Amino acid sequence: MFEKNIEPFFRSAISTDLLSNGYFGNLNRVPSPTSIYNTTSYKGVLEWLKDYQAAGVLPANQAFNISNVNLRDNPATALAVLDSAYNKQNLLMRNMAPADKAFYVSQNIVDGLENYYRSLGQTTPNLIAQYQNGVKVYAHNNIIILVEPLFEPILAELSNNPNAALCILTLRGNFSYGYDSLYGEGENLDEAFRLWYDDKELSWYYQMFLKAGTQVALPEHVVYGITAF
Repeated sequence: MFEKNIEPFFRSAISTDLLSNGYFGNLNRVPSPTSIYNTTSYKGVLEWLKDYQAAGVLPANQAFNISNVNLRDNPATALAVLDSAYNKQNLLMRNMAPADKAFYVSQNIVDGLENYYRSLGQTTPNLIAQYQNGVKVYAHNNIIILVEPLFEPILAELSNNPNAALCILTLRGNFSYGYDSLYGEGENLDEAFRLWYDDKELSWYYQMFLKAGTQVALPEHVVYGITAF
């Protein structure tokens, strides 16, 4: 009975691992024994973008540094981050429909934007695109802003900097994730997930068996800014 109740918790942890590696995965990173997040299992989007930038596929002027400041206390800087990303689009990307693009940002950027509009005496009317199930959905220059809740805590851990931020502007669906559905471990090589209780340790354990990876379909249509670390 308890196994059925605890399994969703571990599956949720696996989802976190997939996202943390999907964006921040680096096979050359040495994990810290105190790390909360797994970022060393496979190559993530940011590493692919660095490679494409080095190869000249992603133009250097489509990447920029985000100032190392508290964006919640410096709301004009938060607005400038989105403006920088928008203004650095290449000509073809700039002329694509706003509905085909999206900002993917850390929470501190949106919090800074909220504070910016409040400082103007507004309750963010220019920022809110619509409400979905009671949750505010934001937009900038008619492009939807999607907050990735794990961006900020993962960046803070990797950089040891609570002010670290990330903003990505790209085509929707431009980042792909794939896995080998036939891969498995165990006696019959068909186990993708294992959950067990250790009587000696009085603890529950889980193990995921997965071959997976990420890729960027059109790296030339990406603009991103990140706090240096």
